[in-house]
Parts: sequence; C-alpha cells; structure tokens
Amino acid sequence: MHRVAGEVRGGWIARTSLVVVLACALIGGAFPAAALVGAESEGDTQFTIAVLPDTQRETHPATDMRGERRADWLVANRDRLDIRAVLSVGDVVQWDTPDHAMYEKASGTFQRLEVGGVPWVPAVGNHDSAAVCEGGSACPGSDASIAVRDTRTFNSYFPPSRFPLMRDLFEPGKVDNATSAFRAGGMDWLVVSLELWPRPEAVSWANGRIAAHPDSNVIVLTHMYLDDQGRIPTDVGGYGATSPRYLYDNLISKHSNIKLVLNGHRGHGTAHRIDGPGGKPVVSWNNSWHSATTNPVMLLSVDTAAGRVTSATYAPDTDEWFKAADARYDGMQWVAITGNEAGSGFVPITPSRLADTRSAGGVLAAGEVLRVPVAGRAGVPADAAAAALNVTVTGSEAGGWLRAWPCGGPVPVTSNLNFSAGQTVANAVLAGVGSTGEICLEGSTAAHAVVDLMGYHPAGSGFVPITPSRLADTRS
Repeated sequence: MHRVAGEVRGGWIARTSLVVVLACALIGGAFPAAALVGAESEGDTQFTIAVLPDTQRETHPATDMRGERRADWLVANRDRLDIRAVLSVGDVVQWDTPDHAMYEKASGTFQRLEVGGVPWVPAVGNHDSAAVCEGGSACPGSDASIAVRDTRTFNSYFPPSRFPLMRDLFEPGKVDNATSAFRAGGMDWLVVSLELWPRPEAVSWANGRIAAHPDSNVIVLTHMYLDDQGRIPTDVGGYGATSPRYLYDNLISKHSNIKLVLNGHRGHGTAHRIDGPGGKPVVSWNNSWHSATTNPVMLLSVDTAAGRVTSATYAPDTDEWFKAADARYDGMQWVAITGNEAGSGFVPITPSRLADTRSAGGVLAAGEVLRVPVAGRAGVPADAAAAALNVTVTGSEAGGWLRAWPCGGPVPVTSNLNFSAGQTVANAVLAGVGSTGEICLEGSTAAHAVVDLMGYHPAGSGFVPITPSRLADTRS
C-alpha cells in the first residue's frame, strides 16, 4: 500500500512503508574514471562529437557507398578533429527486407568506424522498427504503436555488446533506451538514448539515470524532438506514446546537467536554445537532412574552458560545407565539479515540515511506504541530488525501526531510527532524492512519522549518495 505526502486530496494520497535513512541513497553514482572511454590530459578542453543524420537513403541500393565514404572520412580525421564519439540520430535503414540487405549494408558501414577506433552510439528511428514496411509506409494490418517497439532486427545487428561506451539498458538486450559514457574536455559526459516518442516508463527510467550522475554533462539522443522549424511538437506522430513536449516537460526541463538534445526524423540543420533549471542553457539540434546526393555529418565542437559549443555540417563526397546550418552558443554552463573537488555543496534552508501523519493520513501501518515529495518543494530544486531531513517517530504500538531511501531505488537493508513502544525518537537523515522527486519511508511497526526538511545537496555539488549498506554489527 502506498501513501504520498505533500499532496492534498483528502490529506495523504498514496501509501507506502515508513523508513528513515541516515546514510546516503541514490541509484548508481559517479562513473569511476577507469570506466570512462577517452582518457586524456585534464588541460585538453576542446573536442568534437560527430552527429550522423538519418542515413536510411544510404542503405540502398547496395552500390551506394556514401555511408562508407563518410565513415572512412571520420576515421581519417579522428585525431585531427579529436572526435570522441559519433552519435546517430536514428533511421539507420530505410526498411527491412526478408534478406535484411539494408541492415547488412549498414552494419558493414558502422564496422568501419569500429575498426578505425571511433566509438559510436545509436538512436532507434521508426524506419528501424517493424512499424515501417517496403516503400517507407506503415506496415498494413499492424498496430504501428506496437510495431514501433519491435526492434528485434535492429538489435540483432546492433546489440549492446557492439558499443564500448554503453552502460545501462532500460530493457535487457535492447539499445533503444540506453546510457553511454565517455570523458572529454576534462569532464564526464553521459549520452541518454531514448526510443522514438518514448513510453512514460522509459522517460521515468531516464530521469533516474540522469539523477544518478549529477556530475556528468548529459546529451539526450532521440529520433524526434525538434521539428523542421525548431519547435518542440505536442503530437505523438500518429503512433507514439508521448510527444516531444512531454519529453521536455518530464525530462529535459527537470535536470540542470542536461546540456544538449539531438534528433533527426524531419527537417535539417535546425538549432534551438531553451534555458533549463536555474537558467542553464540547453541547446537542441535537428540533424535530419535525408540527402539523396551527398553524405553530410554535423561536427559539434565543444570548448569546455570557453563555455562554447558550435556546429558545422560537412559532406565529404562533395567537399561541401552547409554554412546556413552553422550555429554557435556561448555561455554554456558545463558540469565540471567531480568528487572531492566539489566539497559538500550543502545548502541549508529554513526548516519546513514536509509530512506529519498526526494531522494528515493517520498512523502508518507496519510495512506501509510513505512517499514524501521533496523536489520542487520548500526551495529544493527539481533536480536536487539529496535532502537533509529530521525524521521523528512517535506513538508506536511496539518497538521497531524506520528506514528511508530514494523512491524508485533499491530498498536498503539498514535502518535510520530504532525505537521502543510509545517512545518518541528523532534522527538526522541524509537521503538521495528518487527519480520521481520523492523520498520513501517505511517502518516495521505502526507509528506516526514527522518529516522536516533542513537542507539539500544540489545536482552537481559533488555529493554522491549510495544505497546504504552495513559495514559492522557486533551482534553478529
């Protein structure tokens, strides 16, 4: 049973168990340096990310070698441009055939990057799914909203094991929703790949992964976000689960460490800036193109010292620069704080009460989980990493314990409060804020709980919450 604190619809809305966490908890943590591809000197502050457009028209006929020549050009210029990653915005192929000829050709093209030591990360487009049949139209007799999630062929040719940068998957064996990590410009970078018009549960998963890595500059990679006019559409494309506007409202706008959003699908060369939480810039690019004659690639030049990102689009086949699509954005606020360099980053605030079961909801039953909304309340930012609480238990019917953890994360095996029957006990609790912006509490026996907010650790503060674990217990 679940209970939500802080929302008024007859007091408490949903129920859960009661627990208070004195240790730190959050899903995941900062990537260890050894796990990040792209070891470098910390003084190296400039690098390039290459962004591939929809490459579907390059996969047939078999004699069309534009994709192969672009891949060879990227390998040849890897060191000169300091290319750290190649990102594909999706629609890798035009459609599938019984012999999977277009997938065979695309696989061979990307293998040239891999052999050349250039790591790449894919997004999955509608043409990469079972939703599109020969001719480029929706498959007859199928539900496109279901078929667009059928990417078995794509994942058979491009499995997670093919991508050395890839870290976490939303669904086992599928690259449709994944995180990838690398280090460049003296900073950590996290690429969050999302399926086209993503399901709400995929967006929720992405929120959790981004919140777990506050010291990483995040690039969101998805097939559709900006349209050809630089707008964020509100439609779902006829068969998606959510719209680009939903993605902005429920993901992009909620994290101050999201810096870039990249997509394809329609239009070309369009850039747009929308400031995120705290006025921090978020720059989005539509890099679709759909060229029938050449092979453009967008080169994003990042300068972490100057706070700048610029784009230039070049086609190796025609030795052509698409100047009209160039863009430059200054004032980028990159996330540079890592580990011990950051200090605690703690922000004390005037104490405020977040929950009190004595005045709303009644006694929490044993094993019931209380969900306490924290993010966006009482001065806590929407993307805060952790909250400092004072948690009190009173009126218990028997002795027991209380624990806390970030909602959506692993439930800890440790407790934060221990009390006897009828005893009133308070304790300080430092808990990570879950992907939903809530902290969950659970108790072993029925009792009242009071939760007061004392301060928070902002995203990027350097504080790394972990799932609490027991280091010593003299009883055992």
